[in-house]
Amino acid sequence: MADISYDDIVRLAEQLPRAQQVELANHLMQQPQQPLQTRKLSPVEWMRLLETTVIDNPPGEQFSLRREDWYDDDGR
Repeated sequence: MADISYDDIVRLAEQLPRAQQVELANHLMQQPQQPLQTRKLSPVEWMRLLETTVIDNPPGEQFSLRREDWYDDDGR
């Protein structure tokens, strides 16, 4: 492996014409991906991740499916 730092590579890539920068980015994205080394999550961590998907709906308040309740007056 060459002794070129990441910062040096970024500076060199920034000096390329825009078209070559895009070509370089496309080339790098097409390289085979190595699986990331990740640790296994504990059951408590899994539950915390799962809880982040829950919609906080106060008790007694009905969840509305009406578009008007979710968006501004102009419907966006």
